[in-house]
Amino acid sequence: MILHIVTAGTTAPIKIGANQQAPTIYLPSHLLESKPCESNYAAHPDQATIDQMITLLAAQRWYRRLARFTGIDPARQQMELALRLARGSAAEQLVQIWMQELQSSMNMVGFIEGVLNRTQGLIGSGKKFAGRLAAGSAIIWYHRHAPNKLWAMTFADLWSMINELAATDLPVPTRLFVIELIGNWVLPLSHIESGKDRYEQWYNLPRGWLYGRVRAFMPKVDRPAPKLFGEQQGLLEWLGSLCDVNSCTACPFVNSQV
Repeated sequence: MILHIVTAGTTAPIKIGANQQAPTIYLPSHLLESKPCESNYAAHPDQATIDQMITLLAAQRWYRRLARFTGIDPARQQMELALRLARGSAAEQLVQIWMQELQSSMNMVGFIEGVLNRTQGLIGSGKKFAGRLAAGSAIIWYHRHAPNKLWAMTFADLWSMINELAATDLPVPTRLFVIELIGNWVLPLSHIESGKDRYEQWYNLPRGWLYGRVRAFMPKVDRPAPKLFGEQQGLLEWLGSLCDVNSCTACPFVNSQV
């Protein structure tokens, strides 16, 4: 099928053969340009409008995250966590190792040590990867043996528990990584499994990693880097649900009349 695209004028079909016509469609010129859409920004809306938009999109992202976890069994829950530590077949192997070590280990430290010994080279090497795997494995231990305690943990509780691993000479991850685990895995599951609303706790977590896409977006909209986990999640949803699909007319930064 042939389409005739115009950025101005009428949208009458054009003749492409003796007995054929091609339909004409209109697209705003900025959707066809390689330059970023901020070149079409109207005057910036007030901060209240921006805050309202971020809050709305953060809630949208939260409910999409809940939908991902709703109705899945414990094995699939573990896989969702493994995918944050490894990719592809390595994640599947990690879940298998967790399940096997859970059956044979008598305590959390022994469980984590067993997992670390069996995953050397599986998802990377060095202290960074080992610390992340130790934290994820500690969460899996609670997920199996004390889920109610896990669902009741705050960030401070979990961070304190993971830091205690250092006293046993186990590697520990960075604080930012622990925040990512809590925001992306623990709190959504806690909301579902405990029946308690965790949205406010999720939104008001301190921000974990500052994602590159968000860092690049902030100067364009004349806004400081987000300080809260939920604020960054709202901005990621903004980029994904508006910018990535050229939904410029729904964006308060873009003049829809361009």
